[in-house]
Amino acid sequence: MESKMKIKIFIILSVLTIASICLPGYAESNSPNKTVKHTYLFEEGNWVFNGTFQDATGGTGAIFGAIVIVHTDDLWILETEGTIKVGDIEESSLEKSEVRPFQLGAVTTNWTTQHKTWGLLNGNYTIMDDTMIANFENEDGSVVGFDLLQKLDDHRYRVTGIALTDNKVTVTWNFIMERNNKTYTYPFSAVNSVKKKSKDFR
Repeated sequence: MESKMKIKIFIILSVLTIASICLPGYAESNSPNKTVKHTYLFEEGNWVFNGTFQDATGGTGAIFGAIVIVHTDDLWILETEGTIKVGDIEESSLEKSEVRPFQLGAVTTNWTTQHKTWGLLNGNYTIMDDTMIANFENEDGSVVGFDLLQKLDDHRYRVTGIALTDNKVTVTWNFIMERNNKTYTYPFSAVNSVKKKSKDFR
């Protein structure tokens, strides 16, 4: 049953990716004339998120944190501090993601991150009108999953996601991500030492 679910997930992602390239209108989704202009990823800034998760046993907890996005000439760098809370127990982690900037007119690009539990993850961001799909897979293919980031307005996104390990659903999550004017500082040298660029990738 879980194997069929995994296959279905990748079929859905493949169909969505093909549709985003072939259907009228989607090829222009990253052009100056697009109807939905995404602010997450495409603009530098700070975001905070707050929501819930559920593990394979049905246990639930809170998930919250902050994200800093910095642009360089050839990378968009995301620094994320996330915390999960179950009862009175909290566990936090810091992660760095690197996204290849979207080429003009493109609706998909590559990204990678070093996850605390799953190791190195590689995937793609795909734009589908008001939604961004971020799929990922670890190096040996034992962990796969995706996030759906739906734009609510310029300052808010609704994020839902799922991860499977060895063909079994291990965790799902659901949270709201909001733009924040606060300044956050993280220990990753890639962000702290980066030389800011003025290039516009959109």
